[in-house]
Amino acid sequence: EELRGERDLVYMVHAYNWAGLGVGVFEIVTQTSPANIPAVMATVDMVLERARTKPFNADEVNAAKERIIISEAIENEAPGARASRASYDELYGLGFRFHEDFARKVRAVTPEQVTKLAQEYLTSGFVSASGQQAGVDAVRKHVEERAAKAAAAKGSPAAVPAVVKTAPAAK
Repeated sequence: EELRGERDLVYMVHAYNWAGLGVGVFEIVTQTSPANIPAVMATVDMVLERARTKPFNADEVNAAKERIIISEAIENEAPGARASRASYDELYGLGFRFHEDFARKVRAVTPEQVTKLAQEYLTSGFVSASGQQAGVDAVRKHVEERAAKAAAAKGSPAAVPAVVKTAPAAK
């Protein structure tokens, strides 16, 4: 909403998590023009800061839970997808039937649990950028400024906690 609404800053935005074996990842992926990069990154930072500092309410958590349940059901419609999910669950030590009561487990999550997890896990990040050099440079500048601001707030030397990788744009 923050990126797509009236401001129309991105062509595409998607957030998702992947629970890996031992470690996972939460990603926010955007596509935008180089001119919008500073505003997009500032907006993503603002949304993550709000998630860390403002408790989630029941309405927003319930809406998110229903979206998760529906998305999971759609993603696992095909037999191959269900087999893959069961294989991962078995690999993770959860048992191949773990997802049979997925909806019940998701519906049991409370706003307090979501708030606690946001405070614990949405603390630092890794930034990857690809595209035109001007866009990648804008991302790098934002990351460096964010690191310097965080260091100044803590009274410590600036350390860049995020890594910016560059890749050539597709032709």
